[in-house]
Amino acid sequence: MRPSHLQVDSQRGFIRIVLHIFARADSVCRPRPESGQSQPTLDAIRNLAKALSVSADMLLFEKDERGPDEDLKLQFEAVSRLDPEEKKIIRSMIESILLRHEARRWSAEKSG
Repeated sequence: MRPSHLQVDSQRGFIRIVLHIFARADSVCRPRPESGQSQPTLDAIRNLAKALSVSADMLLFEKDERGPDEDLKLQFEAVSRLDPEEKKIIRSMIESILLRHEARRWSAEKSG
């Protein structure tokens, strides 16, 4: 019987081969990401996301790492129930506020 760490390593190797095939990643030319020597390319992440039928965000971020703050979750949940025209208005308002915020931040950086 093989030691458990060898079984895990062989499973990882099998998984790596399967993901390589589905994602069409060129792992031969790049160091393995788990060794900490490199990061996957954007194309590799995109292909892997397609192969697994998930978003790239799901591969890159923890479950609660992205999304609205706790104090805005209820408002965004309510917005998701609005009709398309109301959503368009909300989106426009949010974009306007974010642009204004960025303009202020850039202005403060240049003057400070």
